[in-house]
Amino acid sequence: MDALLVPTDNNELLGSDILPNKRRRKKSIVWEHFVVKKVDAEHIRAYCKQCEKSFAYITGSKLAGTSHLKRHIALGICPVTRQKNQLMTGTPGPRSVNHILLNGQLLVGNCFARVLSNIAQDALGIMREVICKIRENVKYVKTSETHEDKFLELKQQLQVPSMKDLVIDDQTKWNSTYHMLVAACELQEVFACLDTSDPDYKITPSIDEWRQVEILCMYLKYLYDAANILTAPTYPTAN
Repeated sequence: MDALLVPTDNNELLGSDILPNKRRRKKSIVWEHFVVKKVDAEHIRAYCKQCEKSFAYITGSKLAGTSHLKRHIALGICPVTRQKNQLMTGTPGPRSVNHILLNGQLLVGNCFARVLSNIAQDALGIMREVICKIRENVKYVKTSETHEDKFLELKQQLQVPSMKDLVIDDQTKWNSTYHMLVAACELQEVFACLDTSDPDYKITPSIDEWRQVEILCMYLKYLYDAANILTAPTYPTAN
């Protein structure tokens, strides 16, 4: 079984020769995400607790110290951390954190996630009634095979060029609502004429409501693109 070692802030390892009552240095925040294991008599490696990828780690080394470990977490390279990030949700948990580099230091906080999420949620909240109406339209189509068949048939007759499919959103994720609204907007012409082929359809949004949703989607796209940039994987260059 691999031996677990406890690194400290200056990359020193606490061995068994350290006196129990000696005050230990404060551990680097990076060790909340990594664990150091002894792979053989002469070598140790740092393992990501999330994806279990291993990295070279040499005590006191600037080349193989904690800097490259910080980048693995801070820049979203770790696939598990990236999947778990809360940029697309409006309810980040108390232990949920995002990481940024500032002046070479690893900072822990979910400020980026909170800013993007709060802006998006505020915008969605302001237009709650209109969004609920769009959602009911989407549900009307997607929860009935008969309704969906009529919708797709009408789309073909109207020759609407959109390739997007209607999807019911996950209301806990603002990006999911964004995708629902974008698809619905591109298919609004079909919704506008749906009552002609489906007499049961009676919840058509007004032209003004569609216009409001189009404007909302335009601004949400900036937030969505920003979130994707923040979570995009970063690959090391040849330099």
